[in-house]
Amino acid sequence: MNLKYTTNYGLKKPEGTDTVNIDDLNYNADIIDMQLKNNTDTITQHITDPAPHTYADIGTDPEFQGHKYTLVVVNGQLYLKVVE
Repeated sequence: MNLKYTTNYGLKKPEGTDTVNIDDLNYNADIIDMQLKNNTDTITQHITDPAPHTYADIGTDPEFQGHKYTLVVVNGQLYLKVVE
């Protein structure tokens, strides 16, 4: 067996002719679970941060430059809200 790994998270990728090893599946599941939890925590922290965020590269339209924005969730949707 010549096991390959994914580029970003190092998940184990058995070949089509390999016998599947349950330990490899569990290993992959643990990595995915950990990364999903990390992503969720990071997004939640960012959304609930009361301090407005300044975006330097908001585009080329002068109407959007130089403002401060905050992230808000409305009915499960994420929006940028101008605060200054």
